[in-house]
Amino acid sequence: MNVLSLNKNQRDKLQKINPTVDKANCLTEAIGRGGSSSEFLTSVKKKTLILREANVISEYDYTKLTPIECERLQTVPDNYTNHVSDTQRYKMLGNGWTVDVIAYIFKHMKTNTMNILSLFDGMSCGQIALDRLGIKVDNYFASEIDKYAIQVTKANYPNTKHLGSVVDVNAADLPKIDLLIGGSPCQSFSFAGKRKGMSTKCNQEILTLEHYLQLKTDGFEFEGQSYLFWEYMRLLKETKPKYFLLENVMMGQKWQKVLSQTIGIDPIPINSALLSAQNRNRLYWTNIG
Repeated sequence: MNVLSLNKNQRDKLQKINPTVDKANCLTEAIGRGGSSSEFLTSVKKKTLILREANVISEYDYTKLTPIECERLQTVPDNYTNHVSDTQRYKMLGNGWTVDVIAYIFKHMKTNTMNILSLFDGMSCGQIALDRLGIKVDNYFASEIDKYAIQVTKANYPNTKHLGSVVDVNAADLPKIDLLIGGSPCQSFSFAGKRKGMSTKCNQEILTLEHYLQLKTDGFEFEGQSYLFWEYMRLLKETKPKYFLLENVMMGQKWQKVLSQTIGIDPIPINSALLSAQNRNRLYWTNIG
């Protein structure tokens, strides 16, 4: 992994201010779901940086993470994403889950075989986690619309059953689902974004599933993509799985409360730094464990 060229004195100063510098010093300006700084896995251009906030006035160069380095930070197998361009690899790795975090959660499930429904499946990090634990999967249904993420998933897990957009998934067409997983879009929740939450384009806030379904029936257009949380909730109610997992970014108390009250449980905050060489705080709502 490429790290910043700090001398020991500079590193000691920075360490006092940010004890996680050794894990975080190669993660800055983001690409990914929010597209703004320090929220997501990153690729960075070689340039000079001055750390004024840390009271360390010093110039140094740092280099771009390679796709494999990003895969390792996300605990994804080396070259898992090498079926698409580097630009798409960086994007989907930034959007993806830290696999070892998901595997840690999944290992508390008590099951032999499972039918999985994965919403916003991306490059199928949930499937990697299940595979890593040796959990037998009868059917893995994936809702995803990004053609590059689907390409990577098909290359690694050709038996994946792709369902298209989450808004078109019908629970009645599926067998009994044992595990529902997903990381719904975060742009309107993230501190790095505009934090508009879930609303229509005419600024009607959506605070309940019933309200969302009525607006959807009435043909309203929705702001951003974070409203798709309600599609996760629709399918959670329709499939009634034994286990569920929802992931999202750290967010303001208002919308965290809305999500928690709707799901019926509070989230567990987990920093990927516990299992990976990056600082990546996320919220996980789950009944596993």
